[in-house]
Amino acid sequence: MDAGYGNNYKFFKGTRISPTEVSRSRTPKNRKIWLNQSGENWQKIRLDEYAKSLPEEDFTSVSLNSNKPKTLWVATGTAELSRLQGERTFAIAMNASSYADATEIDYFIYE
Repeated sequence: MDAGYGNNYKFFKGTRISPTEVSRSRTPKNRKIWLNQSGENWQKIRLDEYAKSLPEEDFTSVSLNSNKPKTLWVATGTAELSRLQGERTFAIAMNASSYADATEIDYFIYE
């Protein structure tokens, strides 16, 4: 996780992930993940392509109160990654409620 998010309670409450679960590094947008969307069929997709496909209602608004108050829109999910066993939780954090309007988009994978 980017250090700028620190241990912000509201951010982690919005993502439903404990700060202790966060690895402190961003994941590249072209990171490929395996999604199990129907219980049987696995789909391989890049994180940025997946983010583009999400409707606005999949993102939760999270207000960060720091030196510069900021609102982020966050979506989380689970997926498998190549060369790692088991499912991992990922988060997509944007500075707008839709992918098309966002100018800052960060991707995170939680270990």
